Amino acid sequence: MTVREVRAALREVGDDGDGFTTIDLPVTQTELVALEAARMAIEHANAGVVEPGHWLECLVFEGASTLLGSRPDLADLYEPREPPALRPRLLADGAPVPPRAPAVDDDYVEEPIATDDPVGLDATVRERAARLASRDLWLGELLSRFLLARGWVALGYPSEQSWFDERLGLARSTARGRVTLARRLRGLEELGDALCRGEVGYEQAAMIARIAGPDTTEAWVERAKTRTYKHLAEEVRAAELLAGVAGEPPRQLAPPEDDELEAVFEVERGVLSGESIGAALRDGDGDAVQMSVDLLGQDRRRCFPVRARDEVIRDFRRLERVHRASGLPGSFATFLVVAFFDAWGGRFLEGNRWKALHDRDRHRCVSPVCKSRSVTNHHVRYRAHGGGDEPENQITLCEFCHLDGEHGGRLRVRGTASKPEWWIGRTPVMHIEGREVRLR
Repeated sequence: MTVREVRAALREVGDDGDGFTTIDLPVTQTELVALEAARMAIEHANAGVVEPGHWLECLVFEGASTLLGSRPDLADLYEPREPPALRPRLLADGAPVPPRAPAVDDDYVEEPIATDDPVGLDATVRERAARLASRDLWLGELLSRFLLARGWVALGYPSEQSWFDERLGLARSTARGRVTLARRLRGLEELGDALCRGEVGYEQAAMIARIAGPDTTEAWVERAKTRTYKHLAEEVRAAELLAGVAGEPPRQLAPPEDDELEAVFEVERGVLSGESIGAALRDGDGDAVQMSVDLLGQDRRRCFPVRARDEVIRDFRRLERVHRASGLPGSFATFLVVAFFDAWGGRFLEGNRWKALHDRDRHRCVSPVCKSRSVTNHHVRYRAHGGGDEPENQITLCEFCHLDGEHGGRLRVRGTASKPEWWIGRTPVMHIEGREVRLR
């Protein structure tokens, strides 16, 4: 082999990536909503704890089982791997920079920790985190220039990963996160300034930078100032879904209005309550899909970006070839969703006498600072104080927020299910009315 051939062969196997690939799937709006429905269902079945693209991995394995079970003659076109690690849970329930790092700023002093009180420590940690934000942005910009110049090659390192390991001592994923945020913040000065002033946190800024544009940054920053991280994440995801449905880049959208957010929540309720999106798709114009289309807009083709592990994308493409060779009608995306909901849709019809309440609250703890999906019902106004069993007096809380939180005095909720008011902490550190933060 020539040197060029050796390099080409090694590049195909290369280990310099982060192990993930992003692809754009051409889908109709109906297919996009159905894929999102499958994602919602799989994340719910796995208690919301899944890595990027895991939902696609589950769809691929379920689709392979269905397709190859009916067409074993096509098995040679698909070489399966081991099932995804979390599947048992689903089954069970510029210019180069100098190589030397600059010294720490002269004005930085390690001050003694003056208190062991949790409230005081919380305030100190938040203040220090805000200081670090500007350093993180500076580091991201510096790394961006170094990587653009392929500085690790000039220094004699065989790969970007080896430079991170040997020279920087920083996890590549961590460093890449700083680089991504620094690049996205170019042209979004309001967001960068708000981050450095401590008005938004690092993770909030990373979310907003993914979806904001020059014309919408200010609106997103103002929204972030009055939202908990949990609620902001819901609104960013809703905006991304609405943008995909509309066939527009997310950066063209402002924060969602209340009715738009409720429309997205209503689609999720339809999935988690047991409406079979898969069966509706197979029938062509079922109520569940039609409801989603009516809520979210008109049907037309658009790109649906999916990020997953490299091996998942390879499995997806192999199974796509098998589906094409099978001659089955309909799109590959439709087949995957139908196969999944045919197999697992019945699970979402199951429940206890509180199912209607859990469906309304989307099977989540409704505390504005909790993302748990293991929930019980709670009476906002205690029955001992005259409260009744009407739906407006009941909400879903996880075990901690219910017992250690509300009954243990660490949080309070008053009002009604549709208009709750929250105080977080024995001595409140947060006060939230509905979705709006009044005290932080």
